[in-house]
Amino acid sequence: MKKLLLGSTALVAAAAFSGQAFAQQPVPTPATADGIVLGFGGYWVQGYGAMLQDQTQPGQSGYKHGFDGFQEDAILGILGSVKTPSGLTVGARFDYRAENTATASSASSKVNDLVKQEWVSIKHDSFGEVQVGSFKDVSGRGAYAAPQALVSGGNGSNSPSVYWTNAPIGSNTTSYSIDGRATRVQYFTPVLAGFQFSASYAPDGLKEQTATTYGASNTPVVGATAVSGTRDNWGIEANWKGSIGSVNLGAETHYVQDTRQRPTIGADGHPSSIGAGVQLGYGPWSVGGAYELTRGVGPSGLTAGYVSAVANTAAQTSSAIANYEINKTFDVGVAYTVGPFRAGISWSRGYYEGLVDGTKRAPIFDSIVPGVNYAVAKGVTLFTAVNFSNYDGAGATLAPTAKSYIFSKSYTSTALVVGTDLRF
Repeated sequence: MKKLLLGSTALVAAAAFSGQAFAQQPVPTPATADGIVLGFGGYWVQGYGAMLQDQTQPGQSGYKHGFDGFQEDAILGILGSVKTPSGLTVGARFDYRAENTATASSASSKVNDLVKQEWVSIKHDSFGEVQVGSFKDVSGRGAYAAPQALVSGGNGSNSPSVYWTNAPIGSNTTSYSIDGRATRVQYFTPVLAGFQFSASYAPDGLKEQTATTYGASNTPVVGATAVSGTRDNWGIEANWKGSIGSVNLGAETHYVQDTRQRPTIGADGHPSSIGAGVQLGYGPWSVGGAYELTRGVGPSGLTAGYVSAVANTAAQTSSAIANYEINKTFDVGVAYTVGPFRAGISWSRGYYEGLVDGTKRAPIFDSIVPGVNYAVAKGVTLFTAVNFSNYDGAGATLAPTAKSYIFSKSYTSTALVVGTDLRF
């Protein structure tokens, strides 16, 4: 989860009702003198990448794809909070996308999802914190990843913000969120001896739902390649941070499950993810890794293609489909920090069982990213990295007319990346 750094400016607002209807109403006295304090923060990551080696010949995965380009990820965060005399902290947070998120299908307009995530919270040292809003489940918020050059995670082998490859699978992740940023409630226990536990629940997969959209959005979609909404998503997570002698240690594990109607299967499914991660720090060194197993979901960012693969694979049968949606991903990495410089390398691998053919070995996607960063000033980092990616289709053969044809093609590439990371 991206960290929001708060400013120190306090904005205090007061409103007074006017008009005869409110003339006799008493003016409420606030519990605190300062009222709600507003803080602003966010980040901006942008990079330029160019392919040093890419498979772009006819029939290959990178055919007619881009050679170079820019990528960016920018968020503007606003947080307001107030602490009562009893020690209760009430607040709200909003993360806005500070970039044009237009897709290829809507290149001339912005996607309506302007608010990336938002929530209100109630927190007290004695009972923990409760958050209600639209955000990822426990796997997408607290999961660990392997150390890498860029501490913030903007460029690496696991869930990167900036990454160049033309592989059928864009990147691996060990923090897959089954239903995205659905509206949910999450509870965090107080930290006790370094341990903290959390649990989340979402009644459905809708985000920022309104009365006018609930009925239509919650109606199951009927069709050979359609995927309807999720129901009853719940997750639990355990996290521990501490030290053993001179070694700093962090460990995390999570489990998430929901119910999803899969028209391609014709029965209710129960997608799930279970994962764990660990990080160790000793002096300037940090090492670690993570693992996640997901069932009943497609690889990150490829839900539509994943379903199409099933619909267009002749080798799939009703009995084979029950076992095809199994993804296994892991990553390992090491980083070394000296002064303003940080160097690191991380490697992630994903096994995507049944992506194109349930009778073959699971396709494999490898990502290796060595990189070096330089902290120019507090909150300002320059980075450079090399993205090595390799996709092995496991010998699957599909007709060129099949929508999933691209997933049967092997692919390798090497890209050079340079960029800037700003945190404020």
